[in-house]
Amino acid sequence: GCTPLMLASLRGGSSDLSDEDEDAEDSSANIITDLVYQGASLQAQTDRTGEMALHLAARYSRADAAKRLLDAGADANAQDNMGRCPLHAAVAADAQGVFQ
Repeated sequence: GCTPLMLASLRGGSSDLSDEDEDAEDSSANIITDLVYQGASLQAQTDRTGEMALHLAARYSRADAAKRLLDAGADANAQDNMGRCPLHAAVAADAQGVFQ
C-alpha cells in the first residue's frame, strides 16, 4: 500500500503548469512538510515495489516534493526491491528537474 506521504509525493508535477497547477503543487509540497512534521516515515516502502516517497517523487517528476523530502532527511541512496535508488527513477522518467 501507499502512505499519505507517498500519495502527496506523487501528486501533481505536470510539465505544462497553469497557475492552478502551481497552487496545487505548492499545497502538495506543504502537505509533505506537514506530514513529516507529524511523524510520517520517510523510510516506509510500498508493498509491491519497495519504493519510498522519494522514489515516487522522482518517478513522477516532482522536483518540489523531492526537495522537501531530501530537506527532511530522506535517503537519496535508498534502494527499492530492484536495487534502484531515487536517482535511477528520475533518470528513467526523464525527470530532469529532479536530478539536476
